[in-house]
Amino acid sequence: MNYYHTWPFGLGVSDGLLFIVLKFLFIGLILGFIIFILKLILGPSLKKDIPLDPSEILKIRLAKGEISEEEYNKLRSIIDNEK
Repeated sequence: MNYYHTWPFGLGVSDGLLFIVLKFLFIGLILGFIIFILKLILGPSLKKDIPLDPSEILKIRLAKGEISEEEYNKLRSIIDNEK
């Protein structure tokens, strides 16, 4: 039996146009399912970014060295007065 004329080794032209279309639809469904699963696993998380408290932002900036300790204390006092 020659397997090169039947699917998955060939298009299966001897089966008819309907079977060729159905085979490609079947392959498309399998690929679509795989893509769907990969998007679920690797996609963005459902968690929303929680905005940081201004005092937390100041602490991070101080730790990174973006602001000095004097600037930190000054800005911290401004934030505490606004609350």
